[in-house]
Amino acid sequence: MDAGIIIVLLILSATVLMLILDVVRIDVVAISCMLVLGWTGILTPQEMFSGFSSNAVVAMMAVMIMGRGISRTGLMDKFSIAVIRMAGPGRRSITAFMSLIVGIISGFIQNIGAAALFLPGMLDVSRRTKIPASALLMPIGFAIILGGTLSMVGSGHLILVNDLLLNAGLLPYGLFSVTPLGVLLLAAGIAFFYVFGKSVLPQPKTGVRVPSAQEKLIEDLQLPGNIWHYSISENSPLINQTTEQSASGNASM
Repeated sequence: MDAGIIIVLLILSATVLMLILDVVRIDVVAISCMLVLGWTGILTPQEMFSGFSSNAVVAMMAVMIMGRGISRTGLMDKFSIAVIRMAGPGRRSITAFMSLIVGIISGFIQNIGAAALFLPGMLDVSRRTKIPASALLMPIGFAIILGGTLSMVGSGHLILVNDLLLNAGLLPYGLFSVTPLGVLLLAAGIAFFYVFGKSVLPQPKTGVRVPSAQEKLIEDLQLPGNIWHYSISENSPLINQTTEQSASGNASM
């Protein structure tokens, strides 16, 4: 076997192992893999960075940045409230409704970006409805994957296929060439979890309440459970003073 093939297989094995162990962030693993391929001479510097010219890579990066921005604006909180109001508190109705929305949107943005975009909203819905997050994330994750087949820009694999066709001098697929098949796949996935979701998805343990992340933080740091709000008048001597300077933290209520 050629030495280059052995080196590539070793790098690939190490990359897969790092992804499985999840010791280092995924982006660090990916960049490290790229750099090692260049340092070992498998790729030239130009080939090493050529992946950033791919439409799939740029699209995924852009959507993940956009998803982070939308999450920080608080838009997903309003989304979760709207979902509960329209779908009701039922587990099956919420799962089907969110799977449909996320699946359709996933047809026009990258799968990874769709997951990053809706993850905060899904967790908020889980917290508000007391539905286990695992019971929501699994069907919606499948909906994101299946919804990516609604158009040629919904999945990185389909974008890569068009890139390969263009590089080979062939005619690429149209934007909605895969839509009929994608609609069938998405509908089948939603119907499966709607009918069989109770049997295949994890069920919450009866009588056991799992504390939220905020409750765990309060317990670990031994923080007080009460929150006090103060109104300071315009002429108050506390203006422009920190909590320590004003000694308000020592005030007893």
